[in-house]
Amino acid sequence: MTEIYGLCRKCHHRRSIPLSEARPGEQLKIRHLDGGAKNRGRLISMGILQDAVIRVITAPARGQLVVAVDGNRLVIGRGMAEKIRVDRCGSPLSSAECEDPDHR
Repeated sequence: MTEIYGLCRKCHHRRSIPLSEARPGEQLKIRHLDGGAKNRGRLISMGILQDAVIRVITAPARGQLVVAVDGNRLVIGRGMAEKIRVDRCGSPLSSAECEDPDHR
C-alpha cells in the first residue's frame, strides 16, 4: 500500500474545503461543522449534518449559496458557508477510504 501518514499518495492533495469555495453542480460530503454551538445547532436544524451529501445549485462569487440537501433547497450565507468543511465526492482522504485499486 502506498501511503504517507495514512493518506493515499495519489489522493493526498484533495483536502476538505469550505463550502464557500465549491462550484455549482458539485456534489460534496460534509466533513465538519466549524463555529460555535449556536451555529452548529442552526446548521443541524436545517439538515446539514456531518457525512451528509449535498449538491451546490448556485455559488456566485459574492453573496449566498443555494444547496440541495435531502431533496430540499437551502440558502446559506457566505459567512456560514465558510464554517462548513466539505470533501468533493470521489475525493477520499485516507488510503483506507480510497476505493481506486490503482492508488493502493
